[in-house]
Amino acid sequence: MGFSPLAINEGLTVVLSELASNDFTGIGISMGGGMCNICFSYLTIPVVTFSLQKAGDYIDQTVGRSVGESAVRIKKIKEETLNLAKDPGNRIDTSLHIHYENLFNTVLKSLQKSLGESTNIPRLTDGVPMVLSGGTVMPEGSLEKFKKIMKDYPLPIKISSVRVAKNPLYTTAKGAWMMAQT
Repeated sequence: MGFSPLAINEGLTVVLSELASNDFTGIGISMGGGMCNICFSYLTIPVVTFSLQKAGDYIDQTVGRSVGESAVRIKKIKEETLNLAKDPGNRIDTSLHIHYENLFNTVLKSLQKSLGESTNIPRLTDGVPMVLSGGTVMPEGSLEKFKKIMKDYPLPIKISSVRVAKNPLYTTAKGAWMMAQT
């Protein structure tokens, strides 16, 4: 067919898409529907990668079960009106806040553990950026909530900045395309 398929961690695609100005060094976190994929990359080399089977669909389903609504309805609320920077106004919003906090805690605890256990972490003099992508991080206030929770999980490498990708829904596709061009 003229090509050879290559598996790539979605976290690395975030790094490739968003961190060219940092020599492709940093942490990419893709929070999609089914999984969270995380990668710490150093000069395009994936040093630590892992995935968690907990993401947006998990939030939709568990919130739906806890409040007696369909996951489809919860997803619609999450995508259209959820603001994680504001106090929740009803039981659905309250449950969404709780489950987002749970997801972010799980991601950050796993990142802390994975980086702490790795023997491959290069010596860095400067901090590295962290970029979040995927539909799960699109609700307003997601970044602020993630940063707040991150304070509870000191990492063995310094983080210079945390931001959401420029186009969170297309970041992994762009990074995979960039990898395919090499």
